[in-house]
Amino acid sequence: ELRRVEDDKKWIVHGILSAGQTTILSAHPKAGKTTLLAHMIRALGTGEEFLERATRPCKVLVMSEEDEPTIADRIADLGIGDYCAWYVRPFPTRPTRIQWQEWVAAVVADCKETGAEVLIIDTMSRNLPISDENDATDVDNALQPLWALNREGIAIVLVHHIRKSVAAGDDTITSSRGSIAFNGFAEIILNLSKLGDGESTQRHLSGDSRASHVPKDLVIDLVDGRYVVAGDLRQAEAARDRAKLLAVLTADAGTAKEWAIKSELPQARTERLLHDLMVSGRVRQSGDGSRGSVYRYQLVEGDASCR
Repeated sequence: ELRRVEDDKKWIVHGILSAGQTTILSAHPKAGKTTLLAHMIRALGTGEEFLERATRPCKVLVMSEEDEPTIADRIADLGIGDYCAWYVRPFPTRPTRIQWQEWVAAVVADCKETGAEVLIIDTMSRNLPISDENDATDVDNALQPLWALNREGIAIVLVHHIRKSVAAGDDTITSSRGSIAFNGFAEIILNLSKLGDGESTQRHLSGDSRASHVPKDLVIDLVDGRYVVAGDLRQAEAARDRAKLLAVLTADAGTAKEWAIKSELPQARTERLLHDLMVSGRVRQSGDGSRGSVYRYQLVEGDASCR
């Protein structure tokens, strides 16, 4: 008698958002959680792919801690239509448990009336009726009313923060702030972290779930107003190192050690990259490797425009 949902009806965003289940997305403040979700909302309006993953068009409700002008600007910039509605700062102060339960019941009614299939709560920490995020019982009691939405087939996204003590780039699944009960409540756990320096637009999205198809190791980048997938963490790091080396290589020959110093990369890493560039025909090697004729490397003339 237990209900089962087939994959073609289960996934709203394949591997990320599932009907009747909860996804928790954690990151440091200003890491891009809200921006990432705004692009997902845009994709849900048209059914276009999101992070190279299939989506199913649907209506969305968002509880937001942002102010109305900020939300309005983002809607205009991304072209988000009326398929998405917003609860803008619904609680002037932290809600009581009764107020929270009443709000969840009202959202259930709104979903039935509008046909919305997704609820995003951005962020949990400002809206849940809890006094201590580290108290598992307190967290469980605050989250359990959301099951009323799951029972109606609504997919929920809970936006959370990573602990202050966790360094940027460390997106282990247990790094979200507060009690482990937060992650225990969700079926899909996603962490988002910055990559590279402060100017980098690359982010690392890692996940865990009992369900298959959840992204375990995904590097994404915001390019020309769209998120693109840049491979996994290893591939992204290799591409960045390659770009750093190509930025300093010239037609003047130099040793691997000299190019390593100029590119600020480890010498062993530089040697591997130089070998790969030789195989692709972008770098030429001279010398025979002896003491009097060490290997030297130079950019193939005419290749500078291809960096």
